[in-house]
Amino acid sequence: MRKLLRFFPLPLLLLCLLCLQPFRPEPAANSKPYGVFIGLETADLKRLRPYRTVVIEPSSFSAEQIKALQAEGKSVYGYLNLGSLENYRPYYERFASLTLAPYENWPEEHWVDVSSPTWQTFVVDELGAAYAALGLDGFFLDNCDVYATLPARRYLSTGSRPCSAA
Repeated sequence: MRKLLRFFPLPLLLLCLLCLQPFRPEPAANSKPYGVFIGLETADLKRLRPYRTVVIEPSSFSAEQIKALQAEGKSVYGYLNLGSLENYRPYYERFASLTLAPYENWPEEHWVDVSSPTWQTFVVDELGAAYAALGLDGFFLDNCDVYATLPARRYLSTGSRPCSAA
């Protein structure tokens, strides 16, 4: 009986901690330096509350939502994928011919030929401009390391550079 009584407090303590979990206070607003929230649904905006700087998927947010986040004292950056193309993007088919190779461990993503003037114009003049019009504080540029997957001989023979337009 003594052995049973000796181990009884541990399960009781665990049960109490589990019961108190819903009453745990939320983190204070803007108490954490930054968070990256690619894929966040607008219904989950409360997850951004503790962060001073947030990176979001601009296509999922309106200018009004971004302005509201900024009014809370947040810096809001938009995710912009420069060097790869995800197959779920509405513009995927338009640029599928510019893909180079699958992006390892990301089955829905392919490296894209950033040396293409068509891609450069799209990223800067269309996508970037549309996202900037939302009132973002700046961009979080991803996959700038695509040059490592591009064939070096191509640039030596043509004299072009991976990002010659921007």
